[in-house]
Order: sequence, then C-alpha cells, then structure tokens
Amino acid sequence: MKTHKFFYLSTLLAAVILLAACSKDNKEPQQSNTVSTDTKVFMLISAAKPVGKKAGDFVWSQNGQQVRFSEYTKGKYVLLNFWGTWCPPCRRELPDLVSVAKEMEPKGLVVIGAALERTQDVNEALNTVAEFWKSNQLYYPVVIGTGELADAYGGIEAVPTTFLINNKGEIVKSIEGARSKEDFITEINLMMK
Repeated sequence: MKTHKFFYLSTLLAAVILLAACSKDNKEPQQSNTVSTDTKVFMLISAAKPVGKKAGDFVWSQNGQQVRFSEYTKGKYVLLNFWGTWCPPCRRELPDLVSVAKEMEPKGLVVIGAALERTQDVNEALNTVAEFWKSNQLYYPVVIGTGELADAYGGIEAVPTTFLINNKGEIVKSIEGARSKEDFITEINLMMK
C-alpha cells in the first residue's frame, strides 16, 4: 500500500512540475516603442475581449502602421498560437507550424504567433523573440503578447495554446498543448469544411 501511495504521489508531483514548466505568469510587460523591422515580430498596441462568438481583436504596430487582427485576417481562416521561447513543447511544435503556414496559406489560412515571454521588459522580449524568429526562420508574423492579449482569449494559463478561428472571425476550437503538423492539418481541414 505504501508503494502505491509513493508511486501516486511521485506521478502527481512529476505532472505538476511538467505543467508548471510551461505555465505563464500574468505580469504585464512595460511599454516600449521599439519595433524590429528585419523580422515579422511586432509589438502589441491593444487587445479587446471578444464580443459574442467573435475572436478577441487586437492591434499591433508594423513598420510604423497600426494593423488590426480582424482586418488582417478578414475572410481568412486563422491559426493563432500562444507560445514562448522559453517553453520546450512550444519550440518543438514550431517547425510544424511553419510547415502548416506555408502549406495552408494558398488555401486561405493565416498563422499568427503570440509570444508570451517571461520578462517585464518589452525591449528584451522583442529582441529575444526577433532573434529566435530569425534563427528558426519562423516565416509567419509573431506579436509580442501581454496579459491583456491572453485575457482577451480567456486567460492563457499554459503554452502552447492554439486557437482555430473560422473565416467569419469566430473561434471554433482551442487546443492546449503541443500538436504535430498532421494534427493541425486535420483540425484545420475540419474547420474549413
């Protein structure tokens, strides 16, 4: 009986440690006007909670212009992936997301990343993600996420968390945890039917 209790407690402790490894703190980063121009990594300006079935809308700064998520993705299917450079499962699924973005773009899919970094310093987050973006050739745009953006999507507690959004701007599926390219393609094809 003691062996079973020890095994149960050990398993529970291991699960808590694994989940905590990629859990996100909700501290807001400091504001900054610095924008990386040699990557597709952008600063978030604002985020709004969803109205009805619509996905939360947000605005980022891109080459001195404000880009609104709802306009950028209008009429498109969207895969919105919350992740962090510090998260091993997130890093493992990124090559598959790049492949999905390239393969599904002609079919009307837009992939956008929302990097939830652990630093309070927005410039540090921007530089870290921009370097990571370049060295891993991420291809698709990435917004430096904040607690405000995470709250607009129901409060992201762990990364990776991915939302599939239909061409009407409605969230049709949320996926917590890393997935393979095949899993994403299956879910995207179901959404597009």
